[in-house]
Amino acid sequence: MNKKLLIVTIAVIGFSITGILLAQAKVSQPVSPITKTLPNGFSCGQSITDRDGYSYPTVQIGSQCWMAASLKTKSKPNGTCINQWTSPNHYASCPDASSNDANKGRSCYNNIEKNCQVDGALYTWDAAMNGSTTEGAQGICPTGWHIPTYTEQYSLIYFYAKPQTNANCVWINPENPYGRFDCAPAGTALKADGSGFNFRFAGERDMDGNTFTGKGSFGSFWSSLEDPDANYAAPSLYLDNRPQTFRTVREKLNSFSLRCIKDTVAKR
Repeated sequence: MNKKLLIVTIAVIGFSITGILLAQAKVSQPVSPITKTLPNGFSCGQSITDRDGYSYPTVQIGSQCWMAASLKTKSKPNGTCINQWTSPNHYASCPDASSNDANKGRSCYNNIEKNCQVDGALYTWDAAMNGSTTEGAQGICPTGWHIPTYTEQYSLIYFYAKPQTNANCVWINPENPYGRFDCAPAGTALKADGSGFNFRFAGERDMDGNTFTGKGSFGSFWSSLEDPDANYAAPSLYLDNRPQTFRTVREKLNSFSLRCIKDTVAKR
């Protein structure tokens, strides 16, 4: 890495329905990866900014701190584009969504970048994990955040179970951890503005790389657990208009939303 490269941080001022963000502007000088995204004295509830300049609100849910919006980033932690785009200008911003994104790691519903700016991007599991197969990996999340584990997803929905008991919130046998998480009315709570999680139905991209379905009707977000019995698949948390929540195991080539969770800081 050339130490003379300048680190450029682009501040995003709020979300825009039109998807016009400062982060999409071309930069005229070399950019190296941002190595620290969490400000000193960060407390959950403050917004964070990723390496591309996209801003995300955060929310405390029980003992967990979650992003309160789905990830949009176009780049990996090392600053290269997720979709492996190359250009004569190696320091130009990663391009907006297009039909050329088929079979690549990041996409926007119907290949329209505005849909990513409103609902978040859709990622394959491998792209989300940035090539790792370790549960709890950072993946493409900002520094200090990671792809949620299977247990962290369960803890999220268990927090909203009424009554809050394992009998009501179907706990999955660890030897067979791929079934349904009921936890009603957690499904309703995670979609409600009052919960702060504010999950939006971004739909999904099929593993064929071209077919999009479900925008406005359902959505899923990946866990970082790889299916030990089928390494081409991984579980995700699925939400639709029902009050329940559901665990689905799908091929990694499908593209879903991604929510990052803050790392736990060990106490000394």
